[in-house]
Amino acid sequence: MSKQRQLLLLIASLIVAIPTGIGQVNMVKPGEPVERHLSSDQTFQEWSHDSNRTEDVKRVKVCRVETVCKMRFKEGETPRTRVRNLVLPFHYEDETVAISDTFTRQIREALENLRDKHGLTVRFIGYTDGAPLTGRDESIYGNQLALSKARANRVALEMQRVLGLPASAIESDGRGASRPVGSNETAQGRALNRRVEVEFWYDDPLQELSDEPQLCPDDRAFRFLSSRTASQSFRLATQPTCIAL
Repeated sequence: MSKQRQLLLLIASLIVAIPTGIGQVNMVKPGEPVERHLSSDQTFQEWSHDSNRTEDVKRVKVCRVETVCKMRFKEGETPRTRVRNLVLPFHYEDETVAISDTFTRQIREALENLRDKHGLTVRFIGYTDGAPLTGRDESIYGNQLALSKARANRVALEMQRVLGLPASAIESDGRGASRPVGSNETAQGRALNRRVEVEFWYDDPLQELSDEPQLCPDDRAFRFLSSRTASQSFRLATQPTCIAL
């Protein structure tokens, strides 16, 4: 009878221990270290990794072909630099509008600040609004481009007279209704577009180009370079550029 009792107690203790063990296993979260006991008949092979091992590494030389340019200024030409926004634009209603003392003073001060520059010239560029020409303007000028050139030339001649500048120091041009700064749908916008802008140009002999070939400028860069230094010429060449990988 005592043996049967001991057997029953052993079975009962096993039944109680099994759920406890299962709960402990389920409590282990993924990624956490877990101790495992392997059988004694399993063996391990030790090995090491040499990070400085290079005999199996092969280097490949990859080449690409690029078009390069050697940029030069044309013979006898000097690079020119343009300076803008030193003078506020002169706004006009018609050809009878008087040129203000403020506009004249700003040009005089800019010339004084740039007096050490060689080949200094003042360029006046006229613009119109987008309204069609009518009446006297239509009969005399015919189109907005001619009108803008006439407005710029009038301001240039007046500044030459007032400031006592030589004819070689004054230039003028017109761009018509291009590059509006205001809406042509409103009277205020059209008044802003009727203007004469001022630019200052001078020789820049210190502007040098590298003797080394360089990547050719794209269309946008070429236009920018041409607008600043119209005398630039480009010599094209093709040579390989190699990079070791």
